Amino acid sequence: MKVVNKYLNVRIYPAKVNKNDNEEKIVTIDEIESNIGIYRFIYNKELEFINHFRHLLIQNGYKDKFIVNDTSCNIVLNMLMQEHPFLKKAESSSRQQSFRDLKTAFKRYKNPNLKSNYPVFKSKKNKNDAFRIMNNGNNLRIQKDKNGFYKIFIPKFGLVKFKTSKKYRQILLQASDPNDPTATIKHVTIKKNQRQILCGFQHRNHTHSRKRIRSTHASGN
Repeated sequence: MKVVNKYLNVRIYPAKVNKNDNEEKIVTIDEIESNIGIYRFIYNKELEFINHFRHLLIQNGYKDKFIVNDTSCNIVLNMLMQEHPFLKKAESSSRQQSFRDLKTAFKRYKNPNLKSNYPVFKSKKNKNDAFRIMNNGNNLRIQKDKNGFYKIFIPKFGLVKFKTSKKYRQILLQASDPNDPTATIKHVTIKKNQRQILCGFQHRNHTHSRKRIRSTHASGN
């Protein structure tokens, strides 16, 4: 049995209000944009702290051996949340994924084989802003709303309309079923550009095949 990660993108349609006619919580455009901004804010503030601390080490004659890991970044995040209460508006796992992306950027920078540049601050002018939410306890799934229509349930934000083919919808339904051991949703990346908002699913499948499986793209149609 082999675990294979697959990727599938669907187009989502956040609303302007946070409840539908049945009083169900639904995802709004403002919430998406706010979470993107918080992701960028945490990333930049963490990087600012690291740069400042590294400068202090060098300035005082110490070697630059500051370790960027989950522990150090989480300490900075906790301080940021005490100073900036608005950060609590973001989905909790997306806050952690922000500094983990920064940690990965430093790991790539320090790897001589990759020759990656030193991490830089994220800009508001980025046309492909995104944030990532982890699936914990099947809290990220496809489910029916009270009218019987399939929607994506995103933790903290609620339900959101999506559009894709029947084939890819069935794949997501299978991965959303906690009783199906053959597929699970690992996380989603919500990306916003000038034209649309996409929800990119990373889902895991158990397979016996030894062939390489290509990632699947299924934008709204």
